Amino acid sequence: MSARTFARQFRRQTGTTPHRFLTHLRLLAAERRLEQTDESMDQVAEAVGWRTAATLRLHFAKALGTPPTSYRRRFFTRSEPREGTPVRSA
Repeated sequence: MSARTFARQFRRQTGTTPHRFLTHLRLLAAERRLEQTDESMDQVAEAVGWRTAATLRLHFAKALGTPPTSYRRRFFTRSEPREGTPVRSA
């Protein structure tokens, strides 16, 4: 199947383009990581498939209307450390 045919069929089935769908999934994964980890923006970006924190910030702000750092400040929930994970002191 050609890339064009795939894109057309994907849009017909899902109502969105493959690129938008992938961006949406990456944003959901980034939200989860921002809420649940204290990883740097570079680490979050790389973990969800973007090369740089700048790309993460661009897509995040465009889609959610807030930068990822503000999102983290509002929604971060410190959970109990996993076994074997060193505890950081504040």
